[in-house]
Amino acid sequence: MKEYKRSIEVRNKISMTCQLRGIGKWNKGKKRTPEQKEKLRQSHLGKKLSEEHKRKIGLARLGRRHSIKSIKKMSKIAKEKGFGKWRIGYKLPEETKRKIGLANKYSFKLSGSQHPLWQGGKSFEPYSPLFNEQLKERIRVRDNFICQLCGVPELECRIRLNIHHIDYNKKNCNEYNLISLCQKCNLKVNYNRKYWEGYFYSKLSLGTIANG
Repeated sequence: MKEYKRSIEVRNKISMTCQLRGIGKWNKGKKRTPEQKEKLRQSHLGKKLSEEHKRKIGLARLGRRHSIKSIKKMSKIAKEKGFGKWRIGYKLPEETKRKIGLANKYSFKLSGSQHPLWQGGKSFEPYSPLFNEQLKERIRVRDNFICQLCGVPELECRIRLNIHHIDYNKKNCNEYNLISLCQKCNLKVNYNRKYWEGYFYSKLSLGTIANG
């Protein structure tokens, strides 16, 4: 029997649904017992990832960056546990330097039409003259100065809430097509655009967002 594998699009939808419904939050902060850790260790003993698997992991991680909060947290843990002390005075081999250089060069090339999220240059299109500060402020007031995805108030954000075009058309400034999002959520909705367009329009039709 042929092994069934979900497509990347289906896996992304499942992951996004879990995030929206808070599935898995009950497990957050829980630590594995020594017995559980030992079982996991034993199950992975002797197993090696295939080259194809390694390549996929590398591509999935390419271009990802940790948030400032995550970096500070990792730095704190590293200092507490003394990580990195053995690297004082250590020099990378020439082969390792060459590989890092090639990886950086490849990452740099993934821009413009080479990038998987390329939309034909839409980001360079100018906004409509109607999309001014007065209109943006009306949308923020309508949405009670709250991010309509994660629910974070504007006061807790470092910057003002972004006003997002639900259909990603910069010319469509109908208030029904605009929504307030924090910086983090505004970046998130640039992925899987069809899903987010349907998600926000369904919220509008249900009346959970004020109708412009």
